[in-house]
Parts: sequence; C-alpha cells; structure tokens
Amino acid sequence: KLYFDYQQKVHNDPSPTLEEEKEDWGDVPHTFREQAEAMLQAEYSESLQENQMKSMIASYTSFFRFLVETSFPDDSTNQGTFHQHYRINGVLIAVGVIDVLPKGLSSVYAFYDTNFSHNICPLGKFMILKEIEYCKSLQLPYYYLGYYIHSCEKMRYKADYAPSELLCPETNQWVPAENAKATIDSNSPDQNYCRLVEPSRSIVDESLIQQLRNQIPLNVGAASLVTLNLLRSHGQDIVQPLVDEFISQVGSQVAKQCIIKLV
Repeated sequence: KLYFDYQQKVHNDPSPTLEEEKEDWGDVPHTFREQAEAMLQAEYSESLQENQMKSMIASYTSFFRFLVETSFPDDSTNQGTFHQHYRINGVLIAVGVIDVLPKGLSSVYAFYDTNFSHNICPLGKFMILKEIEYCKSLQLPYYYLGYYIHSCEKMRYKADYAPSELLCPETNQWVPAENAKATIDSNSPDQNYCRLVEPSRSIVDESLIQQLRNQIPLNVGAASLVTLNLLRSHGQDIVQPLVDEFISQVGSQVAKQCIIKLV
C-alpha cells in the first residue's frame, strides 16, 4: 500500500485498482503466490469489487517483479536483495530496496509516505545517507545510486553526493561527477549524451588499431564468432572502418573485452 500510494502521488501512476496488466507471477513458487493473494484479499477485499481486486493482484505482480524478485540464490545470506524498513513508533513510513554486492551496495529504489517528507527532513535524502552509513558498516568500498539521466530533474540529485563519479558510456572509465556534468552541458546540451573522457593519443594510434582490428570477435549472425581477417575482402572493406572507429572511440582496454555485433 505504501508503494502504490507513493507511485500515485510522486510519479502520477494510475490507481492499482485500474491496472490493465495481466497477472504474471513468472517462476514464483505457488506457495508464495497463495500467501501474497491471501494477504491482498485480507487487506482489500472488503473495500474493492471483484474486478478491482483482480487489478490489485495484477498490480502486485508488477511490484513483485520490480522490487522483490531477485537473481540472487535463495541460500545467499551476506549478499542479495533486501528491503530496509523505516518506522516511527512502529508505523512503516519508508522502504529502501538495496542489493548487497561483493564490492558495493546498490540502491535499487525507495518509496515512502509523502506526509512524512518535507524540506526539513526529505526522506529520500535521509535514506541515501542511511544506506551510505550501512555500506560503510559492511566495509564495502562503493555505493551505487544507479543510472543517471542528466536531463531528468528527478535524477539529478544522484550527482549531489560527493565524492561521486559517473561512468563514461563509451570508454567505461569513471569520471568525477562535477567534471562529467560540465562536459555534458558543454558538449551535448540538447541530447545530454556524450563521451565523458577525451581519447588519449595512445587510444587513436593507428599502429594500435592495426594490431587490434583482427583480434576483436565479431557477431555477424553466424553459428560462431569471427574476426575481421576471416571475412571476405568485400566484407572487410565494409566492416574495417566500423571496427577501427570502435577501437578509437572506446580505447584498447575496453575494446579487448568486447564483442562487436554487426547484425
């Protein structure tokens, strides 16, 4: 209920009783499904009609796939997906969903009672600080706030915490957030997407490109991967400029770890 209320008030989602999706429990064990449906029936059956109840259950499956279902094994104890509850006098006012990883803590999502969040104590920021505190208590070196979209006002807060870094989408190198934001504003004010790291001479060195172009695996839709030198001459004429440009853009270290898909 807290999640649905938050989504409606903050993100203008439709009421869960109007959900048009079909129930999709995926690979959820049948026993869990029964427990979840019994919980929803106990909570809402007296206030909802039968068709609204079906919509509510369908909405819950969306919530489950988004924030409950996890790829971590069931016997994972120190790592996995967790819901951190924030309460005042026993009343649940906020939930932070996190993934505890081998080398860091990833903040997946947060939702809260908007009646308790205001300028004096914004719950979203408070939860981030508590997650950073928890990350430090686990002696994990990194805290990950997820994707950053520069043009999305609701996501810009992620770069407000310091020191923080953004990942260059083309070179896979981490860049100080302030430098990255300045680069985006300068080089891509409309699309808000650009390389955050300028290529060094070694990256665009022609001899290095010649050395690497026949080492990078290519997916050309065949049963197995190929390299540039295994293509026919006509194919090489078409593909080589693409491979060379890729190497010059991402650099040698990243290029060596990639497969170029051409289909």
